[in-house]
Amino acid sequence: MQTETVAAGPSGEGKASDGARPALGDARGKGANVNCEICQKLSDSLVSMKEYYSISEAARVLHVHCQRIRELTARREDPLPFRRFPGQQRGGFIHREDLRAWLERNTEQLSGRR
Repeated sequence: MQTETVAAGPSGEGKASDGARPALGDARGKGANVNCEICQKLSDSLVSMKEYYSISEAARVLHVHCQRIRELTARREDPLPFRRFPGQQRGGFIHREDLRAWLERNTEQLSGRR
């Protein structure tokens, strides 16, 4: 789906952006749809709400590196409760509610109390 940036003119009618601020779809001068590229980059960095998260998804949710997640799962006291199927060395996952409960126990609120 291609989108175009349109600004309202003085009479309220829509007109394509003038040279002051190029339309995102024309930013490269080739008619490339930058909006889709921006949306793709955004969707690559965002994690959708779901029941189970992988290590990399949990890292993105918490804004930390994957290595930090591995460190938290390996600590002795109250480790981050990742699971995996018996016999597997990779492919850890965590349930959303387990992650939420662990965060409640292992983080502190910075301002005000709820």
